[in-house]
Amino acid sequence: MNVRRAVVRRAVVRRAGEADLDAAASVLADAFDDYPWTRWTVDADDHRNRVEGLQRLALETFGLSFGEVWVAEVDDRIATVAAWNDSRAIDPARIPSTFASTVRSLEGDRHEASLAASRLIDPLRPAGPQLFLGVVGTDRSMQGRGLATRTLEPLFVASDAKRLPIVLETSSEANVAFYERLGFVTLALATLPNGGPDVWVMERPVGTGSSPAPG
Repeated sequence: MNVRRAVVRRAVVRRAGEADLDAAASVLADAFDDYPWTRWTVDADDHRNRVEGLQRLALETFGLSFGEVWVAEVDDRIATVAAWNDSRAIDPARIPSTFASTVRSLEGDRHEASLAASRLIDPLRPAGPQLFLGVVGTDRSMQGRGLATRTLEPLFVASDAKRLPIVLETSSEANVAFYERLGFVTLALATLPNGGPDVWVMERPVGTGSSPAPG
């Protein structure tokens, strides 16, 4: 317990930039290598590298361009990454023309399954302006230390300041419990067809507060 507290005290939470993309994508690849959604939507061949490529693409295209990317560093090494976007800021004209083809290539033989999953889940999101939490993940060697909660605190502050709810999707029941501790509620639950995973659509209403209990 003393060691755990010491590690958390050394964590520095800061906003990330382009120079952090490679390290951040590597952390997320480690965190999501065995995640139900990525296992369903990303080719099993060279899976981890494909996930890393997709995470880097999403961080650069949506996090940095239309929202924010934050990281928690422990001993000057990125341990946790969180990225979100403001739905009001997204401009399709600013998305690179190569985005869709790059996603198709990285998803490989699971691309059609990915498109089908998105067609099912996207309509379940609430309408209206929102902050969409695209990803939060921690290097597996650093999980269970409260780093994800700390890295999400700027998002909760932004939600209160902008008076916008936070919306996310997760395909992990353990994640549902984590998000519930942070004030999220489940809006919809869908099961992807043909043996796919369950997907929860969750929302953190405006006014929930910016200082959740550690989780």
